[in-house]
Amino acid sequence: MKLYKCQTFAKCDMPYCSTPAKFVFPVKGMIRKQIYLCDECAKAMYQALAKEQVPKPVESPFKTVKKVRRKNVR
Repeated sequence: MKLYKCQTFAKCDMPYCSTPAKFVFPVKGMIRKQIYLCDECAKAMYQALAKEQVPKPVESPFKTVKKVRRKNVR
């Protein structure tokens, strides 16, 4: 998904928000082709998603390989 700046006049699609939209999300669907968001609603959506998703750290290329040791069985 990509986020584009709104080139036309449109209102925000969030409930109880009628401010002019600044961003557009193109989505695939039969009913709606785009979702319009104002600046405040986009920030609120970003903060809500950031609380739920935590990025995974990148594996270090210099990490030592763990060796499996066997016990001497007699």
